[in-house]
Amino acid sequence: MKINLVGFGVMGRNHFRVLMRLKDYCELTAVCDIDERNRVEIENCCNFYKDFEEMLDKEKPDALIIATPPQNNILLIRKAMKKGIRYFLVEKPLTILDNIKEAEQLLEETNKNKVIVMVGETTCYDPATRALKKNIDKLGEIKTIFAIRSGKYPFRFTQIGVNEDLLTHDLSFARYLLDWQKFQIKNIIKASLLREKQLDFIAIDSLSEKNIRFIAISSWLTEEKIRLATVLGEKAVAQVNFLDESRYVRILPPKVIEEIRYGSIEEFRRIERERYKLAQEIELENKEPLEIELMHFIDCIKKEEEPLTNIARAVENLRIIEQTKFFNQYKFLD
Repeated sequence: MKINLVGFGVMGRNHFRVLMRLKDYCELTAVCDIDERNRVEIENCCNFYKDFEEMLDKEKPDALIIATPPQNNILLIRKAMKKGIRYFLVEKPLTILDNIKEAEQLLEETNKNKVIVMVGETTCYDPATRALKKNIDKLGEIKTIFAIRSGKYPFRFTQIGVNEDLLTHDLSFARYLLDWQKFQIKNIIKASLLREKQLDFIAIDSLSEKNIRFIAISSWLTEEKIRLATVLGEKAVAQVNFLDESRYVRILPPKVIEEIRYGSIEEFRRIERERYKLAQEIELENKEPLEIELMHFIDCIKKEEEPLTNIARAVENLRIIEQTKFFNQYKFLD
């Protein structure tokens, strides 16, 4: 299976690194990037092109991985489809919010032509997410999902905000756990503090089709990277720290998060230690999320199956995130 990679920025390099480990499953034959300086890193491993269509004509790949700015994604997919390519893995978001109608049209075109488009929502392939999904019944009926995702301002992004960059990860996480229910956003706080007209902070409160609450905070305003999620069920609570190297998902009985009544600091600490031991720790598979994602893409090509994070689900994510545009800054709505 011949794969070509388009884009050699931050995520393009990550795909390149992992694909070099997957040579038993696919062959990366070429990389396309507009920066000639990247040739040095690539040419000892595969061919390098600056011209996208020249690469397609000469390499004739079976599949494309697209890791370019999102405003380019749909145009590149359409150009490649005209040359007979049927398999695409595209970094999220599928496109910018202003291009949702184009995304909806692309969905129709890919369905009509039996083209497989997978969108790289890496959080859905994280071992922690996968373990939680397998054990979701232990929580009982899900009541609320809460997520925080924050980090440094990515100055390379100029046409998308934190709602399209970080919030989409946690939205996919919540929708995957809930079998892809849709959400209606009810309340919101948002701000553009570092660049005008580009959101760098957002907090949403939303409800799913079955009235499950999803609360999320996404920010580009912290030096420290934060990736946390809590899933509250009727029987138990699950806590996930996606950056925790201990590689566990913790499932706790409800009383673990109840208020502690104590007479002294020593008693408080004793109760805390006892409660900590009550948690069930689910060990995670020792694999990089991007490797799991790429192997899923390869399997979908071989089996002609729809990916977990397919284009239809990506378009629905955009529709949900588009709701954030219709709330005024700093304002709550009932």
